[in-house]
Parts: sequence; structure tokens; C-alpha cells
Amino acid sequence: MTRPTSPLGPRVPSSSARQRAEGEPAVKKRTFAQARAVTAYFDRTAEAYSAWYGDESWLGYAFRVRKARILELFDTPGGRVLDVGCGPGIMAPELIAQNCTFWGVDASPEMLRHGRKSHGSHRSVHFALGTAERLSFSSEVFDVVICAGVIEFVDDDQLAVSEMARVLKPGGTLIIGFPNRYSPFRLWRDFVFYPATSPVRRLYYRLATRPRKPHIKQRVYTEEQVSEMLKHGGCKVEDVVYCYFNVFLSPLEHLFPRLSARVSEKLEPFGRGRLRRLGGGFMVKASKG
Repeated sequence: MTRPTSPLGPRVPSSSARQRAEGEPAVKKRTFAQARAVTAYFDRTAEAYSAWYGDESWLGYAFRVRKARILELFDTPGGRVLDVGCGPGIMAPELIAQNCTFWGVDASPEMLRHGRKSHGSHRSVHFALGTAERLSFSSEVFDVVICAGVIEFVDDDQLAVSEMARVLKPGGTLIIGFPNRYSPFRLWRDFVFYPATSPVRRLYYRLATRPRKPHIKQRVYTEEQVSEMLKHGGCKVEDVVYCYFNVFLSPLEHLFPRLSARVSEKLEPFGRGRLRRLGGGFMVKASKG
């Protein structure tokens, strides 16, 4: 099968984008301030981001598990792969080792600069500036699209899913990560710990070396909600696996980072079992019909 030399070309808007252009009101009001805040945060953290995958902490562990789950669901060696929200190209080495052509898109110029510095010399690795809701690629040019740590922050998640589906070939694979609405760790953190410690956390981030994450709304999802989103985008769920089983409720994961990571690792086999919905997030593999 002959592939085009580049997926860059005239962009055909997704059906969701066309509906908006034709006057249909958007489901959610776009919050450009949020998008700018997220981009600024990742610009500031770009230099340290890759190193976080090696951290002996629960955060480092969660990053490594996320990457492992994507590779577990990946089933198209030799294909053309798009990583939406690619950062500095964390997924590139493993994918090009499977004879894939890697395209990474990110809204952070600094992330892309580091990605090009690390992987840009490889002829099968390419980077482009862009957002999940407006991918500057022709339709039906990728065999696989992956997206993790992104969908919960975008302005319009349904539009992002539709755009990713648009650039997929028929029968192509879409792998997306979602935060789990029912995670006990997340419920405790967001509705108990964070509100109770907000003044202290503001002081901590002033003194800490890591930039404070922007104050933005992070969406959470259920399997059923995600299935409907993907169906609307023309995709069907093929597999779901949960991850990030953290039983060390905040702030214990910070006080005992290594122990928290080791315990979480022992619980990862629950990802497809009866207790799977206790995971902090889940990865979905879908196919384009």
C-alpha cells in the first residue's frame, strides 16, 4: 500500500467543526484563557518533563504506566502514527523501533523544541505545532492516533475526538487516555484535600522548584460517556484498561512517594478486573468504522 509522502495538506473540517461554522451553537463555551494557561505551563516544564518519567515517585510511576498502557494497546507496527499532545516525543523511540512513522503535535513550542532536539534527526520522526481541536492534516492519513494527558484540558473535547477520528484511516486505531470520574483518590483529592489545603498549597508552590499547574478545570469521565463521544466521532470502543491504582490518598503519595509507587504497581493487574473502576484513569482503544 502506498502512503502519501506527508499527511500535511488541505484540512477538511470534521462534521463538528462544520456544524459550528454553519451556525450551530457550540456545546461548551471556548475558554481561550485556559488554553493559554495550559500552554504556558507546559512551556515552563518542557525541560524537566522527560526526566519526570524516571522519578521515584507516584507521578513518575503514573507517567510510566500511561506509556506502557499505550504500547500494550498499540497493534499497528509499521504504520503512520500521530501523537496528539506529544510533549517532547516520549512515545517516539518505541514506535520507530516498530518501523512506524511518528508525527507529534503539541500546543507548546518549548515541548516541540525539546522533541526536535532529542528525535528530530531521525527521518521517521516529525513534529508540528497545533491543538487537538484543529489538526493541520489531511483526512484519513494516519493508521493510529494516540492521545494521553490532553483530552481533559482541551476547550472542546467532542471536537477534539472528532478531529482525531477525521485524520484516521477507515479501520484505523484511536487510543485515548481519560481521568476516571469514580476514582476514590481523585474524589478525595478534588473535593476534600485540595479545598482544605488551598492556602498552604499556594505557599508551597511559591517555594517549590516546579511551576504551579494552571488553575483550570480538569474534566473527568465515565466509560459510558466516552463511548458516546467516540460513537459521535465515528469510532467504536474495542478495549478499555484502567490504571493508576493509588491507595495513598493525598498528601500521603507525596510523603511516601516510593512506597506509593510500589504499592500502585502491585495493583495494576486490577486494570481489567472487577475493581478496575477504582483506577485513577483509563485507556480506551477504539476503531474507526
